[in-house]
Amino acid sequence: MFRIGIAEDDPSFQKTISEYIERYKKEKNVDIQASFFQDGSELVFKYEPIYDVLLLDIEMPKMNGMDALMY
Repeated sequence: MFRIGIAEDDPSFQKTISEYIERYKKEKNVDIQASFFQDGSELVFKYEPIYDVLLLDIEMPKMNGMDALMY
């Protein structure tokens, strides 16, 4: 299983990312689990070292992706 952690605060972008992941899963026949976080701080404080990839939005209200990355 491939696990992706995604910090994205915009619901429309969350939907788009989910649709891309679902399409990729079907086309490549791979098992992917995506977890969404509403803010960089939520990702940082709920983080578990289970993700293969992290996708981080750059502009978020509390903690942006760059700050979360440096935390």
